[in-house]
Amino acid sequence: MLAVAAAGGMVDDHGERRVLQPRFTRQSRLGHTGHADQFAAVEDRPTLHPEAQRVLMRKPAKTPLDELTPRERSVLELLAEGRSNRQIANRLGLTEGTVKGYLTTIFAKLGVVDRTQAALLAAQHGLGRKG
Repeated sequence: MLAVAAAGGMVDDHGERRVLQPRFTRQSRLGHTGHADQFAAVEDRPTLHPEAQRVLMRKPAKTPLDELTPRERSVLELLAEGRSNRQIANRLGLTEGTVKGYLTTIFAKLGVVDRTQAALLAAQHGLGRKG
């Protein structure tokens, strides 16, 4: 019976499993809960409890890398692979000065002070060499 309740359902007086699904009423959309008339029984149709739905729909926690633009992320990935500014510039079709500018911005966004710290942080989040 607990498994049925955890799945958002209940067992009726005849021992039948019934999964409850919320009706989309003005009251339920406004967040009011606790009234049985807000739910319609749906047989054999799996559904999640509203709280389980909210937990599953939450956005993942942000990482420092989420603040980077796609280009900054590309520069950081190449840095994490151990490439020099010149190699990064050649690979991305940029000048070395532009790469230095990107690195300054990246360091500030990540809260690091040098290439090594940036590369370590990138590696911790799956960028750079794998293996």
